[in-house]
Amino acid sequence: MKTILLTIASMLLLSNISFGQRIEWEVIQSSDVTYSDDTKLTFASGNGIISGTYELLSDGKTLTYEVTINPHISGDIYEVGVSAQLDEYTTEPEWWYYLLRPYTLGTHTFSGSVYLDYEEPKPFVMSVDYLHLEPNGEAAGFHTFGNYYPE
Repeated sequence: MKTILLTIASMLLLSNISFGQRIEWEVIQSSDVTYSDDTKLTFASGNGIISGTYELLSDGKTLTYEVTINPHISGDIYEVGVSAQLDEYTTEPEWWYYLLRPYTLGTHTFSGSVYLDYEEPKPFVMSVDYLHLEPNGEAAGFHTFGNYYPE
C-alpha cells in the first residue's frame, strides 16, 4: 500500500514539473513541412528552391535557424527575404532579417540563433520569400506563425 501511494505521489509530482519550453507552429504551407514537433520544424518547398530548419535547443531559450535558397538557374531569383520577429507591437528588433536585392549568391544558406529571454508566451512570425522576375514576376515563400511558451 505504501509503495502504491508513493508511486501515485511521484506520478502527480512529475506531471506538474515543466520539462522544458515549447513552440506551437502554425504553418500556412503545411504541404512543405517535412518534420514538426514542439521544438523543431523542418520544411522544403516542392520546387526545391527553399528549405530549412527552425529548432528550439535543449536549453529552451535558444532558437536556431538554417534556411537555404537554391535557385535552379543562377540569376533566376531577383529578391530574397529571410526574417523572424515577434508578432505583436514591440520596440524589440527583429530576431533576424535579411533582404537581398538583387539576389546574386546562387545557392546560399542563412543561419544563426536568437536567445529568447521571455517569461510569458510570445507570438512570432517567420518568413522566407523570393521573387522571380521571369516569366511572370512570381513571388513565393514559406511562412510560419507560432507561439513560444517559456514554461
